[in-house]
Amino acid sequence: MSESQGLSKFVASRNFTATVKLDTQSRRGKTVTVIGGLPKNKPFLEAMTKELKNRCGAGGSVDLTGREGSVEIQGDQREKVRAYLAQESIVFKE
Repeated sequence: MSESQGLSKFVASRNFTATVKLDTQSRRGKTVTVIGGLPKNKPFLEAMTKELKNRCGAGGSVDLTGREGSVEIQGDQREKVRAYLAQESIVFKE
């Protein structure tokens, strides 16, 4: 079973809405695309981050510090992230 199939099964079993936004605060002026509102599940977030990093050709990281999990991808990658979330049937908003 591939990671993508595992993500789809996890997404189908949860009810959440992801948010996609740009952030430049506390990053010395560099732009980062932040996907927030995700379940705080480390394997899920790491698999999602790995896939997004490959698709976007950029670095990224997982953030588990808040109430919810988030994924950060370097640069303005909103279009690629939206396409990925739609493909994985993850409900999202801006």
